[in-house]
Amino acid sequence: MTVMSKIKERINQIEEGQLFTYDDVELLNKDSYALSKALSRLVNDGIIERLRKGVFYKPRKTKFGKLQPTEKQILELILSNKTSSNGYITGLIVYNNFGLTTQIPNEVEIATPNPKKAEKIGILKVRYVKGIAPKLESDIEKLQILDALKNFKRIPDRNDELFVKLLKRKISNLSDEDLSRLIDLSKKYSPGTRALLGAILELMEYDKLSAKLKVTLNKLTKYRLGISGEALPNKQNWSII
Repeated sequence: MTVMSKIKERINQIEEGQLFTYDDVELLNKDSYALSKALSRLVNDGIIERLRKGVFYKPRKTKFGKLQPTEKQILELILSNKTSSNGYITGLIVYNNFGLTTQIPNEVEIATPNPKKAEKIGILKVRYVKGIAPKLESDIEKLQILDALKNFKRIPDRNDELFVKLLKRKISNLSDEDLSRLIDLSKKYSPGTRALLGAILELMEYDKLSAKLKVTLNKLTKYRLGISGEALPNKQNWSII
């Protein structure tokens, strides 16, 4: 069987619209040059489409033409080990999902330790920002909570009281182990972020957890967050103004 025949056989097993990389159709003899040439030929023949370098898909054909992969499929690829992005979704798309803003983003932000230039991947515009690499998948929601606290002042059409209410709800759903991990992760964020988290935890009467954060803060530092006293009545305890 020729190299092309082997590759076609593997591609025939891939569903229409599904993204795949070289690894998904890699030959047993690991002839990367032959693989690259064969895939390029299949692109030229219109059998597969190239989404970006090293990423392909079998187009789903409809009466309206060929369909590109969905945003969800592209995001899953970006955040998979195949691209070694080691990041997670953050920014407006998350804050909207949390209910913190009504604005719909026109791009997706990926937090990663090694951000690169923004890019267009298929139908999706992706911007990379500096962030902490989640060690576990369960870290992602905690990092997203901390990002919301960090970017409190920059969340558009934000309602302070609703913000605190929704963050309290998110935090209350965490297990004791997750709460402990949240505190640990928060130490990698700014003091202002820890102050806001500590104040919310204090409102929730999580006194031991809030005390762990208070000892990490400078008593003389003021945090100019601009949050209302109605939303955070204990803000003075945390030097928040």
